[in-house]
Amino acid sequence: GTAQEKWILEAVLAQAPGSVVSIDAALAQAKLRTTTPLDPGELNAMLQPHGVQLELTSVTNGEGTELRMAIMPVYINTGDPVADQANYESALQAWMKGMQKDGPQSTDGQ
Repeated sequence: GTAQEKWILEAVLAQAPGSVVSIDAALAQAKLRTTTPLDPGELNAMLQPHGVQLELTSVTNGEGTELRMAIMPVYINTGDPVADQANYESALQAWMKGMQKDGPQSTDGQ
């Protein structure tokens, strides 16, 4: 997997050991099944320094909880605002391009 996938797995498993995590990098989505309550703010605090943010998109209750999360780029301040903005915009454009390509499947409920 990618470094981004590794950071997501580490952050989730730090809060909820034994959870089942599935990451689809092509769709920029993660799916998690757990019986442990998660703190989305704490997850994102762990991930933002790596340029990753998880946004909860749905929750299904049953045996445990299933979370679906969008994996989004974030701005990383390295002290060089011009380069930081360029890097963020590039990551955001790549993310939006991927969402446009795959978005209709996820927005119509299928």
